[in-house]
Amino acid sequence: MSKQDALGLNKEDIAALRNLQPGTVVDVQVDTPVSVQRLKTHYIGMDIGKAFFFQIPNTHKWANVRGHLAAGSEVVVRFIIEGGYGEVIAFKVSLMKAFSKPVSMLITTFPDRIQKLGLRSDQRAQPGIPVSVYTDSEEKERVRGLIIDVSKTGCKLAIKSDDPDLKFDANKMITLGCKLDGDTIRIESKVKNVAEVKGYFYYGIQFTGELAAVEILIDRYILAL
Repeated sequence: MSKQDALGLNKEDIAALRNLQPGTVVDVQVDTPVSVQRLKTHYIGMDIGKAFFFQIPNTHKWANVRGHLAAGSEVVVRFIIEGGYGEVIAFKVSLMKAFSKPVSMLITTFPDRIQKLGLRSDQRAQPGIPVSVYTDSEEKERVRGLIIDVSKTGCKLAIKSDDPDLKFDANKMITLGCKLDGDTIRIESKVKNVAEVKGYFYYGIQFTGELAAVEILIDRYILAL
């Protein structure tokens, strides 16, 4: 059995990872008790099958999450491969070590699988996870929306503000529905806050339903966020 087979990666996956050049800007998502933090940093290198290495910049944003970079914590890494690949690559890994001396560096595990999304010229202006929104008293779809900045505890939900009558107040109980491979995952949720910005209502949402459904949602759509 080859190294990539043991990892669950195929030759194309390994080839895609090998196209990541040292110094490439990557997006690292860190979950904190307060919010999801997406931070920019630079890729340093990898030891195939063992570890990835990233720079920890000396910035205010990284300083704020330093206390959450504990060994065993999960992070999501995203980056773009240009050229012939033209893909967004994303994967989940666990933190192994965060160094501050002699250099600031983050070491993670090596992914056992990756997700790829081809770049298109007609990308949506508002990227996110399409969902149906139901009220606690209705089975019919009330409105369509987009989930953004999702974590295990909640998300930000964007809904076009064309119809003010569709606005949800704080503490409103709603259900988010998302179709995955023909099956609909439903997540019971609670509206925590709302703000209107540039044609959208942005809702702070707290998940109150089963964690299993939330984990499936996050795992399947980490590229869309």
